[in-house]
Amino acid sequence: MSNVRLGLSLGPSYEKGKKFHECCPIRPKFINDSFLKLSNDENKMLECSFSYEEIKSAVLECGSEKASRPDSFTFKLLKSKWELIKMHLHNCIKKFKEVRSFQELKIA
Repeated sequence: MSNVRLGLSLGPSYEKGKKFHECCPIRPKFINDSFLKLSNDENKMLECSFSYEEIKSAVLECGSEKASRPDSFTFKLLKSKWELIKMHLHNCIKKFKEVRSFQELKIA
């Protein structure tokens, strides 16, 4: 389902930290309130940053011969140089969460 059909757009409010701007101010009302909902703790857990352990686990679980594109580094290299790159990778992921764009990441 596209954002257009949902009435969502990435407008000026996106730059102010809001994720989406609603084009239609009138929202449908749900008649049934028995849908499963996330608790406040579950919601906070989804919004928190990834830990070093989560990132390390994700890298180590990937196949060593896998790469993001045909001419890219494989996970074998990432695994072998983990101690060298772990802080940099964590900072990149943290920065990506803040700016929400790969183009705006300044990797030094």
